[in-house]
Amino acid sequence: METNWPLSSLIKLLSELDLAEPLGLDHFLPESPGQGVDSYAVARHLHAKLPALVTPGTVILLDDVDLMDEASLEVLGFMSTWLQRNRAKFIVTVASGPIPEPLAGWEILKLRGLTEAESLALARETAGVDADPAVLHFTTTTSRGMPGSIIEQLDRLQRQAQAGELPLTLPLPVGTERTGKLSKVIARLEEEHQQVLTLLAAAPVTERAAVLALKPGTVSCIDELEQRGFLMGADGHLQISDPALRSTLYWGLNLTERQSLHRQLQEHGEDHTLKLYHRTYVDQLGVTASELVAAAGQLVKQGQVAAAIEVAERGLLLPVAGTTCPGTAPPSRNALPTPAAGSRPQVCALRPPPAPGPGSVTGPGNLGRPAVHPEGPRHGQEPARGAHQRT
Repeated sequence: METNWPLSSLIKLLSELDLAEPLGLDHFLPESPGQGVDSYAVARHLHAKLPALVTPGTVILLDDVDLMDEASLEVLGFMSTWLQRNRAKFIVTVASGPIPEPLAGWEILKLRGLTEAESLALARETAGVDADPAVLHFTTTTSRGMPGSIIEQLDRLQRQAQAGELPLTLPLPVGTERTGKLSKVIARLEEEHQQVLTLLAAAPVTERAAVLALKPGTVSCIDELEQRGFLMGADGHLQISDPALRSTLYWGLNLTERQSLHRQLQEHGEDHTLKLYHRTYVDQLGVTASELVAAAGQLVKQGQVAAAIEVAERGLLLPVAGTTCPGTAPPSRNALPTPAAGSRPQVCALRPPPAPGPGSVTGPGNLGRPAVHPEGPRHGQEPARGAHQRT
């Protein structure tokens, strides 16, 4: 929905209702994006005309209602009350965060995320029989049970990447339409909130102490972001709740800005695994693939399974020869240790590393995969953002 022009979202909604006669709203419309609108006058006008034009029992579905302009939201709050007399119902979804204030009195139903088994079933159905189980596990775990995220991420992967023949760009990019929507959500946040979220976008999970060291005085800011659903916190760590929001923030930065975040978090962090992870973006030859994959096992022991898988996947991208674990097999997506009984289940699929092919560098600890720049498949470039399926 367009959010710059007041009442633009409302006009779009009304045009979809297929009403029998025009509502005569032209004289209420602003002449410029910044011009104010008397939303109460608009609401009174619609109160007089709309109930008689809407078919009783109509169900009106609005997606991403938090991206509507403020004037439209205020009128919608009034409309929803009047149209109940016609037994008309509104069902709305939000792109991120809480429901907007004009609709705060509405009943809120929280939908549970998919279970691990449900996520994998959806991923297999989306990607097909040729998809690498390890790639499916990685995608579903980092999507955190969000069906739209699973479908979108798999749709944007090349067929070779789905089959495990190409390295994955991390975090997995989202499409231009969803990026645009989430950018509007970010733009509405206070600057301090944006800074904290941008810092956290650099990793699947971040130490709370490292954030406070880099952003002193942000305790209240972090608490508010957690309360509003933007962040999740546990055991001294923080992470962005929505993988698509994290991807939007991260890939919205240029290469220099991303490397700067990784450097800061490496210098101020204490967690050995996360420091290694950030170092791979700063010093491409400073960490071996085997070293990073082995360290990812520590995150599994801490219960950070999704983060562990992303760190291990990062290890598969490293263009290294040699290993810190002599005599061991080359690292692959099955390298994480199985947690002890009673802990969270292992989520890494088993598969052997691919056979060396043209352009591969082989040797102890090498992955037998094409050497790539640590920033992603293309040296120093942004990931492609093509068309994607709306979910």
